[in-house]
Amino acid sequence: MSFAGAADVHRTSSQSGFSVLEVIAAMAVLSMALIPLLSFQSQLGAGAARLEHQSQVTIARTVAQDYASLINPAIIPQGRLTIGAGWTLAWDSVPAGPVQRARWGLGVSSRHTSQLFTLTLRLQNSTGRQHIITQTVLGVSELFPADG
Repeated sequence: MSFAGAADVHRTSSQSGFSVLEVIAAMAVLSMALIPLLSFQSQLGAGAARLEHQSQVTIARTVAQDYASLINPAIIPQGRLTIGAGWTLAWDSVPAGPVQRARWGLGVSSRHTSQLFTLTLRLQNSTGRQHIITQTVLGVSELFPADG
């Protein structure tokens, strides 16, 4: 019986299977195949980060332009405020045309004047990067007393 057992041990060592060297070689080939996939994954991550940043910039620009429609540069020529999520909006305005007195129908003068202004909006994020938007807007003010 001991003789038959020794023969069985010898037979099992010659049976088919994977050796340690074959497993190591297979893992090396597999790792070489995965390297491009890891590179692709890191590029996808960087692209997603760029997309997220551009999305935040687009939203901040939209909010800034919406807010700019509320600014009357004849009354508030410059200012600064935080518009959320680390964004700051600052604006300056300079006259871009002459002051004109508004008139009602039939040539009746109004107490209001109007003037075109160049409005410069500066969006700045928490990292210090600036985005500048320039537009021409109409400013209206009440400078003249009512005609008596």
